[in-house]
Amino acid sequence: VLRSVPDAAAAVRGLASRQFGVVQVPADPLLADRLRALAEQGVVFEQRGGSTVEHLDLNLTSQLFRDPVVRTAFAQCVDRNELVDKLVRGVRPETQPLGSLAFLPDDARYQDLYSSKMVADPQQAQVTLERAGWILDSDGVYSRAGQRLTFAISHDGSPAHSMEVELIRKQCRQAGMEITDGGTTDLGDALRNGRFAVALTTSSRIPRVWSVADHYATKGPLNYQHYSNPEVDAALSVAETEYSESTQMDALAKADRALADDLVSLPLFQLPIMWAYSNSIDSVYREALSGVTWNANEWTVK
Repeated sequence: VLRSVPDAAAAVRGLASRQFGVVQVPADPLLADRLRALAEQGVVFEQRGGSTVEHLDLNLTSQLFRDPVVRTAFAQCVDRNELVDKLVRGVRPETQPLGSLAFLPDDARYQDLYSSKMVADPQQAQVTLERAGWILDSDGVYSRAGQRLTFAISHDGSPAHSMEVELIRKQCRQAGMEITDGGTTDLGDALRNGRFAVALTTSSRIPRVWSVADHYATKGPLNYQHYSNPEVDAALSVAETEYSESTQMDALAKADRALADDLVSLPLFQLPIMWAYSNSIDSVYREALSGVTWNANEWTVK
């Protein structure tokens, strides 16, 4: 019997009381600790990296983010390791900041393209800005030609994303950027209509080629950032039309490198998935990116 339980805490309690045999709940450090604490009651807790990644998308119609200098400085001030430590490692301790917009860390073609760009150094971000003529005002915020370095980060308003934006706000305030919380109940509408400067979003990397093409090809249906790079378009065209997997992956890797050079999106981390089950149930495996029920037809009760 499969049942949807909207309240994740209730699902955990149901597993503890043996009402449920297997539960998969949203990845959350507090819930993970509660599930781990049930080990003495015969509960097995497991986690792995999922197919969904989180990133900051920069709107290239924004006057600020059309400027590659601002994109570079913003990337330099975001401390992704702090985000991962406070939001993810409580579920999956081995998680590291994500280094690709096309590949997942376990992929054979994965290469970290962002550690050298996202250095978590507010002072380096200041140097980048000042070399381009930005001036630090008396209130600690940079400006140039009458434009202040202030913007909002739009997101879906969830507690986790609100916390994440607050962390980024504090990190980049040290670099002279004034960031506000742009949480909204309808992020999709804001994205579709271009009402954002930076958006904290998630996307699936399955299937990899079409996920990247949808978001970053010039005519991609999810390219709300209005990004256009002929090199990326050409590489994605090859990746979408070639039958050879090695040729596909070579082209996708080329697009990935060009995206990193342009800093159109800043990858943050791979979202984990987690589940727990009674040790009276056999054949629950942690193989699929999509979740625990991938082989539910094989589960047996001991």
